[in-house]
Amino acid sequence: MSILDTLQPPGDTTTVPLDSKNPAAAALLADLPGNILRPHGRTFAQLFFLRLEAAVAKAWLRDVGALITTAAEQSDQAKTFRNTGASGGLFVGLYLTVDGVNLSGRGSADVMPQDTAFKEGMPIRASGLGDFDRKGRAGLETCWEPAYHGKENIHALVLLAFDEPDRAKADCFAARWIAAAGVTVQAREEGGRMFDAAGRDLEHFGYVDGISQPQYLSPG
Repeated sequence: MSILDTLQPPGDTTTVPLDSKNPAAAALLADLPGNILRPHGRTFAQLFFLRLEAAVAKAWLRDVGALITTAAEQSDQAKTFRNTGASGGLFVGLYLTVDGVNLSGRGSADVMPQDTAFKEGMPIRASGLGDFDRKGRAGLETCWEPAYHGKENIHALVLLAFDEPDRAKADCFAARWIAAAGVTVQAREEGGRMFDAAGRDLEHFGYVDGISQPQYLSPG
């Protein structure tokens, strides 16, 4: 029986959010990365697309993996923000490609996601993703920015999200881990939240986001 099986209440489960006070739910949230059930909610974000040397990959992934913000921590931070207005602090996310999973030493069949799209990677699936230029050509060189044209694959993405008071924390994290020996930044992106005249979050495509977000967690 999985931990999710213990969280199923009787009757229709599609409208019942998880209660973080439930011990089984608390265990699930403590083991789940943040930014999945709910967006991280910070104002600014820095994204580092990385290549890792094999000699340092396992130790680096282990150490940075221990620093990621869990869903439980994110939930507690959100409650503090709602009650006090205080920033939730630096949000850290770590995401791996199939090559990154293999470098971690956790690439066995029982751990590696078996999803075909994940295993093939985005470059091979450019046409299926609709990555065409104005002449209808697909591929890295015609549709992707130069930083992503490298023949060597990206291993990991680190997401640092923060509000202005915590910008220095993001800088310190990057200096310690992104600039570490054996780590190469293949691309870097920065972004910030956008709002419409009513103060609602906007996606970069221009539409209001979050209107139909499912409520995975109880508000308490």
